[in-house]
Amino acid sequence: MPRLFGTDGVRGLANRELTADLALGLAQAAAAVLTQGRHADELRAAGRRPVAVVARDPRVSGEFLTAAVSAGLASSGVDVLDAGVIPTPATAFLIDSIRADFGVMISASHNPMPDNGIKIFGPGGHKLDDAAEDRIEDLVAAGSLSQAGAHLLRDRWERRHELAQRRAQLLEDGGHRGRRRVGTEPCGLLRDEMPDVALV
Repeated sequence: MPRLFGTDGVRGLANRELTADLALGLAQAAAAVLTQGRHADELRAAGRRPVAVVARDPRVSGEFLTAAVSAGLASSGVDVLDAGVIPTPATAFLIDSIRADFGVMISASHNPMPDNGIKIFGPGGHKLDDAAEDRIEDLVAAGSLSQAGAHLLRDRWERRHELAQRRAQLLEDGGHRGRRRVGTEPCGLLRDEMPDVALV
């Protein structure tokens, strides 16, 4: 099996190379790898679940890929906070800002519109190292991931409200402190939503 992760996440032609099944499997594998260690043990001891931010660019295929990623994370016991359509650097900013455990950006950056990609961020909005990506790939290849079960249906309104507030704050910051550089946006659709933010 060829390596899934390239220099900037997993990319391919949407619904042919990058399918909903692959997106779901990647999300479940990422949840398994990124919810291990002392921090995860502390969350469990406190009766809390891990939190992940999911966002996308304006590509049409981002809708079904976001749904698949969110399903994979939720079925693995992760609370999913949907940030909607925002630039990739803004996703990393939100992960750090709300202290999420990790996050996923659905975007292929400058690649042609039929393509899409899945970029996974670790804690603090940082890029995953090769070792973490290799562990995720190994789990996807093994295909032996299990779901966490129906007990996941619990009210997450407070965290969703917090995410909405942080996202609004990010969009407003450009107006209060001058134009703010937050990253590329390939299709230009965010310029209407974020007129005071410089997309570079």
